[in-house]
Amino acid sequence: MGRSILAHLPAGEREAAIKASPAIGPLTGGALPSKKELDRELAQIRKRGAAVYHSDRIDLAGVAAPVLKADGAVVGSVGISLPIIRFQTRKAAGMIRAVRSAATRLGNLAAGWA
Repeated sequence: MGRSILAHLPAGEREAAIKASPAIGPLTGGALPSKKELDRELAQIRKRGAAVYHSDRIDLAGVAAPVLKADGAVVGSVGISLPIIRFQTRKAAGMIRAVRSAATRLGNLAAGWA
């Protein structure tokens, strides 16, 4: 879910968050991608409107979308995580639509959030 938020932060905040990150991912324990690979992944997340992730290392897969206020500011993320054995790539598009829809509804509620 973190990358769906990271992808939608303003560039300066995104760069500061990346610099402050540990060298390993907090959930997977795996090494972070190179800066170039991460930039490419974040661009794809922005284009798709959601992050799709999977880790054999921790048997986890899922989809997450950013919750955006009307001004485009990211205030959170909503998603679904499940064991890899239950994740079906052919159903990922439907999962993306579902989390994006939920994120949009939550974003509409976010009008009064700081």
